[in-house]
Amino acid sequence: MLARLLTIKREREREAIARLGDAQRKYDRLHAACQAKERELQDFHDWREQETARLYEAVHRQKLSATKLDRYRQRIGFLRSRELKLEDELADARNALENADRELTEHRRRGLEARRQVVRFEEYVSRLTGMEELREERGEETETEETVAARFTVERAETHG
Repeated sequence: MLARLLTIKREREREAIARLGDAQRKYDRLHAACQAKERELQDFHDWREQETARLYEAVHRQKLSATKLDRYRQRIGFLRSRELKLEDELADARNALENADRELTEHRRRGLEARRQVVRFEEYVSRLTGMEELREERGEETETEETVAARFTVERAETHG
């Protein structure tokens, strides 16, 4: 029965370690995605500023009609809305990374707890085994003492008898 319980505890530990590995891989994947999104946003921001300056220079050198001015404003607005969308995506990526970090921390805690339970149970089984061996030794000693006492009694009875 103790062996079966120990097997169950070890299986729980293996499962906790597997879930910890899954959580670590998820965290690593989301961390890399977050970093990629940060680079993408920075690259787009830099490009948008250059593009805005280029468009401004192109518009500034010519006489503008209302239509051309509207198109310029639309392009600048489109670029800015794309940057805002990337900022939102980055915020979502950071939130997902924070959640994965919390999950990873929880799985580490569970893995450690599962390991502690296995160690404690192994120590408990070891103590029980030691106590049983001690009882067996005492039983053997008692049996030997009884045998010696019985022989002594028999021998005494034979010599006095």
